[in-house]
Amino acid sequence: MSRTTYQSLLDQKVYIGGIDAVETADAQHDIDAFFDLRGTRDGDVHEKSVYTPLIEGEETTSLQRTVRQMKEAVESGKTIYMHCNTGRGRTGAAATALLLELGVASTIEEAEQMVKETRDVIDIRPNFLEALQQLYK
Repeated sequence: MSRTTYQSLLDQKVYIGGIDAVETADAQHDIDAFFDLRGTRDGDVHEKSVYTPLIEGEETTSLQRTVRQMKEAVESGKTIYMHCNTGRGRTGAAATALLLELGVASTIEEAEQMVKETRDVIDIRPNFLEALQQLYK
């Protein structure tokens, strides 16, 4: 049996995973926008890609900008998928921030735990944890 390489974070409206599951997620859920969080890229992953990089050295501002765009998409009724390369680090940081922005979680710790329970490979790097602290403490 193969393991699903992406997961539903919120009510079948927000999906998280790696770059490898973009086509599968679109085929199964008709995703409206793919938020590409990679720091660098070599072109769009999908025709519905929205390049919103989480940038090393600009963690706080890039996270804030990205999450604002994702929140607007979700609140307007769109189904989104967020990914970096592996769906672990940047994806974990953005998913944690989105849960806080949407009011689904009230603390960073609660939001991060929810994300990790959804996708057990999440491993947010210290620089992005610091950005979360700056934005949500």
